[in-house]
Amino acid sequence: MSFFNLFKKKEKGPTIVDKVWINQAAKERGCIQLVKDNPHLVLVAWSSVTFDRFQQLLHEENGLPTELTTVRSAMPSRMHGKAICFLEHHLFLHKETSLLESWKCENPIFLNCLEDPVFYSTNPERIVALMEKMGHQEDEIIEHAMVTKSIQQAQQKMEKQGGIDGMPDLVKEWWKGIR
Repeated sequence: MSFFNLFKKKEKGPTIVDKVWINQAAKERGCIQLVKDNPHLVLVAWSSVTFDRFQQLLHEENGLPTELTTVRSAMPSRMHGKAICFLEHHLFLHKETSLLESWKCENPIFLNCLEDPVFYSTNPERIVALMEKMGHQEDEIIEHAMVTKSIQQAQQKMEKQGGIDGMPDLVKEWWKGIR
């Protein structure tokens, strides 16, 4: 280690790659293409609601033989060293960070859309309107470290609020699928 690196702030945890689409349909098309491009990718869902939807989409509707699991049913020892793609974020950052550390995920990918539960506290309708005004196309991916930081801030905000109080019924149903 050189002297100049001695005081450098070290990155903590894995390098997360967030891919964000404007809506669920675009996210699903993006996921299908990602699986076609990388058939060894392991897809992981936090909620059984998400798992059921992607099970139907990938296996039944498109016949893609990719590995798909929920966080709860995944075996951590089998995750080490694999390319892992999460189909959503957990609402609480500390839960997500703990899991990534225990699985030793180095570069996990998270597929998101502005309709996902983690975005409900960020006024997604306003973001969608702004993106459309700027000419953003439905299938364009937003991928930037600032987006990841914003998602983490939203997770921390929800954690402080204590969960899903005041959230729409769809989010509450999704949340039940985690437990």
